[in-house]
Amino acid sequence: MPLYPVDSGRTIFTESAISVLIPGFGDPNLLFETLPNVQYDGNQDRITNSTVQDLSPSQFSIAGGRVYDNQFIINGVGINSVMDSVSRNPNNFNEVIGHPQTIYLEASLLEQAAIYDSNIPVEFGGFTGGVVDFRVRSPQPKFGFSTSYSRTSSAWTQYKVNDINRTDPMPMRPEFVQDRFDLRFDVPLSASVTSLFAYTRSTATVRKAPDQSLFGDDIRGSTSTRENYLAKIRWEVSADTRLTFQTLWTPYEQEFLRFNTDLFKGGGTSSFIELDHVFDHSELTVRLYLNTSDTSRTSDPFFFIYLNTESTDWVPDDARSAHFGGFGNLDVTQRDVGLDITQRFMINAFDFRLGMQAARIRAYRSRPEDNFSARNGVRLGDFISADGSELRVRLADGFDPNDPTIIPGEQILTQRTDYLAHEANVYLTTFALWGEASKDVFLLNRLETTLRWGLRYDYDAFLGNHNFGPRLFHGVQATVKHGTDARGQSLLLPQHGCL
Repeated sequence: MPLYPVDSGRTIFTESAISVLIPGFGDPNLLFETLPNVQYDGNQDRITNSTVQDLSPSQFSIAGGRVYDNQFIINGVGINSVMDSVSRNPNNFNEVIGHPQTIYLEASLLEQAAIYDSNIPVEFGGFTGGVVDFRVRSPQPKFGFSTSYSRTSSAWTQYKVNDINRTDPMPMRPEFVQDRFDLRFDVPLSASVTSLFAYTRSTATVRKAPDQSLFGDDIRGSTSTRENYLAKIRWEVSADTRLTFQTLWTPYEQEFLRFNTDLFKGGGTSSFIELDHVFDHSELTVRLYLNTSDTSRTSDPFFFIYLNTESTDWVPDDARSAHFGGFGNLDVTQRDVGLDITQRFMINAFDFRLGMQAARIRAYRSRPEDNFSARNGVRLGDFISADGSELRVRLADGFDPNDPTIIPGEQILTQRTDYLAHEANVYLTTFALWGEASKDVFLLNRLETTLRWGLRYDYDAFLGNHNFGPRLFHGVQATVKHGTDARGQSLLLPQHGCL
């Protein structure tokens, strides 16, 4: 490696930086807020019931790309979702709450987080925005443990409201409690085998303001829970060979209040086994991995919007309507099985890296049973117009007294929408080959110039696309040495790259 490596377009957060900058509820995606080429939602920092309860990783744009145009990686394993990651509306009958990531990682487990917004190495593909590369902590050779706990509460929060923004009455202030706990153990199993075990848990509970059409004047609470379970074992087989096993499980659940409570899931598992071997003039890395994710929804099977009549006693008298039920269960899962191989070697001061990436992905979606919704209530005994005449609404003889769209003596729901049970399985294969050559040259012991050439080929069997991506980078860095200090100081000159 050169003494003064040039790597424009990459920003690295080390473990010490992460420990200082880590957000209160452990979202590593918020580490990049200060970077100029990263943009977040304008409502990101607002304190509302929705933002406080949402413990899923924050979504952001890199270099102007959309939030799902980024590539997310944990220890060399991609964790991007192929499902619909745009849907964020819990009131959608046909969609769950999506997310671009399949793993909801806790920041305290990281030893490094890197983000690329330009001049991205050819080993990374599958993006049009940028790349986020997370590195989970490595096991330590000495026994040790650490733990921490933190809490945030609306009771400790003060609000300052400008007079011009005040209303009478003022809206209900968000009432919430967030708790976060983590525990880590480094356990050496032998002189050559080290292990790391960790558990983290973050919860957020909010009290929702009354929604008269759902549950009247009651104030109810809803909770989100994000957990991380980590086990990592590293075996130094010999001076030249190392074997690493890592498994990470990040279950996530978020409640959403209706008449009863809907439950939205997220997160998943990521496991790999990795072999690193150093030959006389080259290095080889082979990684086999398995990822799973679950973004399913659990909800009552039928949904009704009634008129507010005598029997709808769960809402106050002045409510316009009374909602009952839910949108039905949806099962949405993904499974990735992949193999990555990387070879690195030197020839005549040129650093060559070659790689192959292959993955088999299964995307699954189903509605296990038929569901329906009913609305447009009409009071029994009311007059309605039909073909220019007026008819009084009444129930026909022999009606089903158990029909939930009818409240005898009060109302009938006249519009019904059916959502039929279905099941869909999609299998897709992705394959990539890439190669890169780089060379560093020092001029007059003051200027370092770096040249990097790369070519990447990607194939997607589902779409049948063949993608070729040449990449070229040229960087120049000036260094000034002081006395015998070999580190010196670096001054970056203009650099050029193309993707």
